[in-house]
Amino acid sequence: MQVGNQALQTASTPRDDLGDHNLQWIQITLDQLERKLSEEISGGNVVVHGVVVRIGDDATFASGSNRLSARAKDIFDNIANVITGIKGRIVVSGHTNDGSVKGSPFTSIWELSASRAATVVEFLISAGKVESNRVMAQGPANSRPLSEALTPAAKAANRRVEILVTRSREAQ
Repeated sequence: MQVGNQALQTASTPRDDLGDHNLQWIQITLDQLERKLSEEISGGNVVVHGVVVRIGDDATFASGSNRLSARAKDIFDNIANVITGIKGRIVVSGHTNDGSVKGSPFTSIWELSASRAATVVEFLISAGKVESNRVMAQGPANSRPLSEALTPAAKAANRRVEILVTRSREAQ
């Protein structure tokens, strides 16, 4: 399957965090996300990968900041509109590279990572579209890099926000 500019690989028996096997739910969710986020996907700002929506750092936060850019607010508002209609839990992860936080109010990349995730969660909830009991924030910092390379492009790719939508028992 092709999503944006990337091919998706799905396991023969995909599982969500509850251990369920439901390819149909995953496909429906992917279709909804691709259709409703097509502008962001074609613009290169959003990649839908499985049921994880990955938003690049260049579209979300300034370096060392946890303040959402105007573009990020538009993107997250659009994402909130989509996930409102999808039953399930939502995990927002803020990822950083292994750089420093010099010149920033944060003492570590862990603090920055968690603060960025919390900022996105607060935005989704304050938009009135996502219930607080469905969403959580996590700050993995640089512990799950997309690339181990040290090039500026690789480091930039590691700075991102990911939104994982997992199916709830009620959606079965």
